[in-house]
Amino acid sequence: KSIPFGTILNLNINGENNTGLIGYNNGEIKAITVDTEYVKGKNYVGGIAGQNTKSISTIILKNDNTESGVYNITGEENVGGIIGYNYYGNGKTLVFSGNISGVYNVGGINGNQSGGEITGVYTKGEIIATNLNFYRGVGYAGGGTTKAIIVNKDVTVNGETRTSEHASNWDGKDATE
Repeated sequence: KSIPFGTILNLNINGENNTGLIGYNNGEIKAITVDTEYVKGKNYVGGIAGQNTKSISTIILKNDNTESGVYNITGEENVGGIIGYNYYGNGKTLVFSGNISGVYNVGGINGNQSGGEITGVYTKGEIIATNLNFYRGVGYAGGGTTKAIIVNKDVTVNGETRTSEHASNWDGKDATE
């Protein structure tokens, strides 16, 4: 099997806080493809970074097993496919494919956003949130700009499934894509 430059295979991480390939990013992460088995933590959990304050760009994080009930990224608060909590950092060309499970602030690309700008694509998979603030792009947006293109899957919270046409956003209202 050919492995392109900047490719990480079979990523498996167990942690508590600031859990991801990079727990706390205060620099620049770019041009990485990650095939993940799982990333498990408690707070600030993301496939690439638990927290981001600088720059993450041109990232593909995927798991080909998107069966219902198999979660690649799991945590409690601030859980995202790529970034758990983005604090005035920037993310550009971020692609996530896989399943995510959390309690608060759960998103396909980013769990929580405070400032900065995120541009991403959440392509397929399942997001389960057992409480508040979930969305296929960003779970909770307290500031900043998010441009997310979301394709091909539903969101479930408290056992209720929202279709791919509607999902509850951070203020609890339905948002049509």
